[in-house]
Amino acid sequence: MTKSLKTFAVLLALALLVPTGCAMGDDEIPDTPLVAGAVSAGADRSAAIGRDGSLWVWGRGSGAAPVRIGAEREWAFVSIGADSHVALALDGSLWRWAWGGAGIGYSLTRMGSHDWRHVSAGGQSIVGISLDGSLRELPGDARIGPDYNWAILSVGGVDQGGHVAGIRLDGTLWAWGRNMEGQLGDGSTTRRDTPTLVQPGATWRMVCAGWYHTMGIMSDGTLWAWGSNASGEFGDGTATSRQVPTPLQPGETWVSVSAGHRHTAAIRADGSLWTWGLNRRGQLGDGTTINRHTPFRIGGGTDWVSVAAGFDYTVAARSDGSIWAWGDNRDGRLGDGTTIDRLSPVMIVAGLVE
Repeated sequence: MTKSLKTFAVLLALALLVPTGCAMGDDEIPDTPLVAGAVSAGADRSAAIGRDGSLWVWGRGSGAAPVRIGAEREWAFVSIGADSHVALALDGSLWRWAWGGAGIGYSLTRMGSHDWRHVSAGGQSIVGISLDGSLRELPGDARIGPDYNWAILSVGGVDQGGHVAGIRLDGTLWAWGRNMEGQLGDGSTTRRDTPTLVQPGATWRMVCAGWYHTMGIMSDGTLWAWGSNASGEFGDGTATSRQVPTPLQPGETWVSVSAGHRHTAAIRADGSLWTWGLNRRGQLGDGTTINRHTPFRIGGGTDWVSVAAGFDYTVAARSDGSIWAWGDNRDGRLGDGTTIDRLSPVMIVAGLVE
């Protein structure tokens, strides 16, 4: 492994596991893009990276409690989509896994011949950024565009024909793919097959593509939404969808956001966790199944460091390393050892991440 790759991998792992909202004030927001944290949620399975670089999975095909896989490697990042999943090892290699059955266990298969900077799994699509900054679709390793300046990306969770949003090293935001709900944010509902600039002149530090909507955080810590808002996914008090980025809760500073099926979860700079949108299976964690069109605070804690909104459920991590989950628990996707839906956060493991 080259020195530059090793340095990048270490920095990436630290970025994923260090609390993102603990010491970040209004004028401490970094200009560099952020990636999602140490937990990931998809349609019916979840995953987490442990503080020691271990990889844990649960849900469909894995069981109702976290199971460690790939113990021979240290892991930096994991991404679970609607129908795909992938993990980035600390050495820059990219892997997916499958359950081989009793007596066989999990098998991991390396994807692509490159070392990788970042990756995101969506429906049946996986898109990665090679160490040279180029954008590639997996499997197949096909290049997407001629540029070598990509920093992070997010693939939407739709089972077929989703959308992708990515941030370049200069902080500009680009999107492409399915756009029937305006989820690309380019002011239209026209499908784009190549990266299209979103909100010219703006600088972004995080983006998350959901099933039908997209959420982003600008470099000043403001939160923005676009696409479908039918269930209150934006948290702006309406059900009005937008085809361009719309600011939410002016005056608040956000450090992380996750767009799920039709709900959203986000962490403010003070470490508080908020949810809004569809709540039919308790995915908002407010003890009810009532939709919310404005943000609801999860408890009084200010120690949330990572959150992932999946298909009707949510997974989050606190600074003490504990992982919590709530919402739809079919296939054991919450990881609490049961298949019982939870309307409020339940701790599934202590001390796993940090």
